[in-house]
Amino acid sequence: MRRTFGTYLAECNVQAHAIMEAMGHSSMTVTDDYVREANKKRIAVDIARAINEREAKRDAMKRRAAVRVVK
Repeated sequence: MRRTFGTYLAECNVQAHAIMEAMGHSSMTVTDDYVREANKKRIAVDIARAINEREAKRDAMKRRAAVRVVK
């Protein structure tokens, strides 16, 4: 439960020093683990979002190319 709470605080962009105090850590070593884990999740979400946007653009281009007006 503590690890989940620490990671949640980091994911909510709470400052590392505040997380350290809230968790009762005597040094930043463990707190840095929470921040590092939250950053990894952020990067993964950003990558997934970029891939989804690129695929959506590609699909839109395919649909646009398929519709043609013939006179």
